[in-house]
Amino acid sequence: MNGNNEQHKNNVFIIRLLFKDQPKFPEINTVDEIVGEYLGSVEIQSKTQNYYSYTLKDYCVNFENEEINPILTIFSPVKFENNNIEEQLIDENYGYQVIVIDVMANLLNPKERIIFTMNLIEMLAHIFTECEAIYFENWGKLFLTGNSKDKIKMKEFASKKIMF
Repeated sequence: MNGNNEQHKNNVFIIRLLFKDQPKFPEINTVDEIVGEYLGSVEIQSKTQNYYSYTLKDYCVNFENEEINPILTIFSPVKFENNNIEEQLIDENYGYQVIVIDVMANLLNPKERIIFTMNLIEMLAHIFTECEAIYFENWGKLFLTGNSKDKIKMKEFASKKIMF
């Protein structure tokens, strides 16, 4: 049972978009259009003032002998508290974050997963232009965007390995 819980945990990929100032959470229609532009056909799973959630219809994975579509959720901006991220990784003073999770997309074949991840990052940069840094929680990697003072910079933990 514990191994199965660990497998389910590994099927959730978490991205934190970090901001100095509180970003605006775009209107759902704007986000719907941009998500569709970058990730293809989507079905709105749920939309509230706290998050937007989409079923990604152009992607399909096999999970426990069943074909399912991954789900993407974009949460509204909240205060950033650096309680889950190592201090040496985050040395900037970020005030806000937008958490983005995808569920099951890690089960895509490696080529599809890479294309999906690149499209996802481009989509998020399009939606949240004020983003200062992107932290990939599962990988322990922080990428500073062009909005930060260092144009290209990456910090990482030696103990973490990128896994798809």
